[in-house]
Amino acid sequence: MKKIITLLTVIGLFALIGTPDAKAQNFTAPYQLFSNSAEAAGFGEAYSTLANDASAAFWNPAGLAQMESFSFTGVSATALQHDRHFSAANVAYHVDGIGTVAFGVTQSGVKDIQRRDDQGMHTGNFDNTNLVFGLSYARMITENVSVGITGRFINQDLHVQVDNGYSADAGVRYDQDLFSVGVVFQSLVGKVGPDDLPPSFRLGASLRPTGGLITSADLVLDDIGDPNARRYANFGAGYEVEFNDIILIPRAGLHDGAPAFGGGIGFGLNNMIIRVDYAFVNEPSDFFGTSHMIGLVIHGL
Repeated sequence: MKKIITLLTVIGLFALIGTPDAKAQNFTAPYQLFSNSAEAAGFGEAYSTLANDASAAFWNPAGLAQMESFSFTGVSATALQHDRHFSAANVAYHVDGIGTVAFGVTQSGVKDIQRRDDQGMHTGNFDNTNLVFGLSYARMITENVSVGITGRFINQDLHVQVDNGYSADAGVRYDQDLFSVGVVFQSLVGKVGPDDLPPSFRLGASLRPTGGLITSADLVLDDIGDPNARRYANFGAGYEVEFNDIILIPRAGLHDGAPAFGGGIGFGLNNMIIRVDYAFVNEPSDFFGTSHMIGLVIHGL
């Protein structure tokens, strides 16, 4: 009985990790859907046709094919309520004539969960930890069309139960100078332990009409297999300004109606561009409040 109570407690708190998509009907491994980019969070997660660095492995792996050298992205979510934590890192490298390969890892969980016995007495604390490792590949198949795939290994440690699993994403993008469109299926196939992962669908478009202005929109279906699954739209906008070799990029967006904003500051160094990003996120439910995301991006030239 004590083990059952502990397991139910973990599962209830574990669902909190998937804050951005906490209304979805299938809650299996919700931490997979947490934004792995502070830039994307600042755009309201309308990012499936904007990601062209290592973070594209999550948003749309086809975007990796836009790279011409190497890329590193890292992010940490801070001030997450209810003792949650989340961080992610991705690295990608482009090889002419072959394509782009990327590797990523995310770590998330809930700390200091109370353990109680069958009389409800507190018997100590424990942590829930989730690790996801990803491997991606993308290439251009025409001058303007790219395709990409991401495969993941998942380890989910609920303290009283440990499960392993897998998932796979697939995406395609069409890019022109002024606009991009794309489609991505996330968790097209996947399981964690005995549970199937909910496959989600994104249809995105972005526009770069003039100067440094960038606008984007994503339409999202949380669970393709559930006719009652949540459907929503994300919108984002940003403007890139260069001043004395310093790049400033203010951003704002709406994620399922919840406002987000942020920005980035970047500079060139030894054939690299280094950028630090920040996003302030209003999470979809008042129960979760707000959070902050801080990211680091390094591009090779």
